[in-house]
Amino acid sequence: MVVLSNRRCGAADTAAWALISIAMRASYAAPARLVPGAVGLEVLDTDRGDYEILPGLSLAVTVEDGCLWVQLTGQERFPAVATSATRFVVRAVDAELRFGRDERGAARVTVRQHGRELTGRKRGPNAVR
Repeated sequence: MVVLSNRRCGAADTAAWALISIAMRASYAAPARLVPGAVGLEVLDTDRGDYEILPGLSLAVTVEDGCLWVQLTGQERFPAVATSATRFVVRAVDAELRFGRDERGAARVTVRQHGRELTGRKRGPNAVR
């Protein structure tokens, strides 16, 4: 079995493993169905900005036509689907974003992808409440 993709992301790997599991009659649990949540523009505007994940690596969060878009340094820009007011899923790269604030009130985002979790702090004038 061969799965081809012209993207560097985990979606092709995820699909390949799922197909192999099904073909080999191994146990396979279908992914949970994503149910988009209705999130107002005021929530999206709060999340908008640049988040430093690591030195030299940041996540740009923008809003366009009522949709949240994310772009990691040097990567493509992808839409993020809201599942709640603080949780978004980026289907194209099989990632989850959780927005919130730390104990000092500083805005942060936690990115979970392929079993790894990285947290970044928002940069700019409205990063701290």
